[in-house]
Amino acid sequence: MLKELLGERIHFEKEAKDWKEALQLSFQSLLKDQCIEPRYIYSIINNVEELGPYLILHDSIALPHAHPQDGVRRPAMSFLRLENGVHFPDTAAPVYMFFSMAVTDEGDHHLTLITLAEMMENKNIRENLLAAFTKEQVMALLSEYQSKNSCQYDLK
Repeated sequence: MLKELLGERIHFEKEAKDWKEALQLSFQSLLKDQCIEPRYIYSIINNVEELGPYLILHDSIALPHAHPQDGVRRPAMSFLRLENGVHFPDTAAPVYMFFSMAVTDEGDHHLTLITLAEMMENKNIRENLLAAFTKEQVMALLSEYQSKNSCQYDLK
């Protein structure tokens, strides 16, 4: 499921000037592919400013997302890894990896979050994703995880 949502939207950047720019970078391919409307990104930025860094899953990992009605056109995900991490408000550790997601209904939203959370509990996967520097390496890690775990969901 994760590989299908990602497609070719895997990116590597040296740095972002701050967490807002990192969020914008992480969603650029979803904008380009018309999977989301620009307001979706602004909704996430506003949510972080109002609620705090709800999207931080684990040290170094963010799962940026908002509600489908905030501007999702079709299900998709992107992966961004920054060489130099960014700090979100009220966080001590920098974030290096962004699994930026857009799904079209709340059920898919929760299933995708659960799948990513389960995957990121695996220290080996986290470390290998941080060390990855090609799309092929990221896709191989996702393939390996999916083949070893029966948690496969079909998203609309």
